[in-house]
Amino acid sequence: MYVRQYKTISFVEWTDIAAPGLALGQAIGRWGNFFNQELYGSPTTLPWGIKITDAAARVAPYTDLTKYPLDVTRFHPLFLYESILNLANMFLLVWLTRRYSNKLKQGDIFLVYLIFYPTIRFFLEFLRVDYPLIGGIDPNQILVGVVAILAAVALIWRHRPTMTSTSAEAQSDTSLVVEKEEPVEEKKPARKSSSAVAAKKSGSAAKKSTSRSPSTPRKKSSVDSSSKAKK
Repeated sequence: MYVRQYKTISFVEWTDIAAPGLALGQAIGRWGNFFNQELYGSPTTLPWGIKITDAAARVAPYTDLTKYPLDVTRFHPLFLYESILNLANMFLLVWLTRRYSNKLKQGDIFLVYLIFYPTIRFFLEFLRVDYPLIGGIDPNQILVGVVAILAAVALIWRHRPTMTSTSAEAQSDTSLVVEKEEPVEEKKPARKSSSAVAAKKSGSAAKKSTSRSPSTPRKKSSVDSSSKAKK
């Protein structure tokens, strides 16, 4: 109701926020199964196995106290396994939120939760002794398996590479390569201005004209002397 009224945060974003807390709540809540002496697995000789001392909490075929005595028989503590794995799920979700905050989309954290928790339940169902059977099939195991697969497919589909993203990445890569391969331009000497060139040419022309001017009258004087000698 809050989300629909104020619309400050979308419902999908709220699922991401609630997912780590949901995993933590399940980790704590499983300890209620310990006090009620339920959610235990098959008999085990492991040192962390628990005793089911309440005969009413036993399920067949472990109700035979002569074969499975109350003070000796130990069972797998499935509640403990699930509690520890739910804590791991919580830390995983928090780490993903912090580590990949720039890559995650809204709803991704909740999808990861829907992958991890059903996977936990799927494998723990193999150790349970009080699971229901329908036609020789455990419906709980089938349900959690389907949920985990659908969540994984949805997460992969949401992050599939698209044509626009691949083209943009290719353009960015090519631009980086061009920038790296572009040679550094050498500094060229500054060109002289056209006025300076023109001034230099005019100066050289003036020098040539001054150097040629004294020779001209000398030639005329020699011609006059030769004409006078003939006369």
